[in-house]
Amino acid sequence: MVTPSSDSSRVPKLPFEDFCEKGHSWARPLGSLLLGRFLFCLAFALPSSHAAQFLMGGGVLGFVVTVIGSFIPMYFGARFILRARCYCATSAEKLLARDPRPPVLYFRPFAADRTAGKGVVFSSWLTEEEQLAKLMYENGPFVAIGVPGEALPELGASRFYIPDAVWHEAVQYLLACSRLVVLRVGRSPSFWWELENALHDRKPEELSESQVS
Repeated sequence: MVTPSSDSSRVPKLPFEDFCEKGHSWARPLGSLLLGRFLFCLAFALPSSHAAQFLMGGGVLGFVVTVIGSFIPMYFGARFILRARCYCATSAEKLLARDPRPPVLYFRPFAADRTAGKGVVFSSWLTEEEQLAKLMYENGPFVAIGVPGEALPELGASRFYIPDAVWHEAVQYLLACSRLVVLRVGRSPSFWWELENALHDRKPEELSESQVS
């Protein structure tokens, strides 16, 4: 097993340069944010627009159809704002550099990101994984290994990006220096390998199953 670094910054230091982060220009998150806000303004303006109601038939029916139709730009506005937030997500390297506590490591099958990293609803701006990260924050910075090749990190756990060739060594390193391991059970062989190592290397009280749904 790789011995954890004693560096006070808590940034993982392995004998190879394998921890990396996503980089994007400021224009992409700004463009997504502005487009999202424009669509939200459009959604709120449509019900009071006489022109829109006239095109929808006028009267009460036109007003009702316009109100229902306003949910379309509202939904896509929320998606663009979510995308802007993904562009601005803090990498695991930066999070550990500014938070001196041992991290909380999140193991899950990558397929789980399709549900845990989405889920924008009108009652909350937080995704399922963000809710989990909020719960885990009192224990330490919440980190995970990101999906190789993904364009944007999901919101919630801050991501490391690691080449497949050294994935096993990186997982063992992170297990060695983490305070707690959170598990979202899945069926992928990679997750079961991570689970086997977590059960072998950590005490039962240092393991927790994700209950956010």
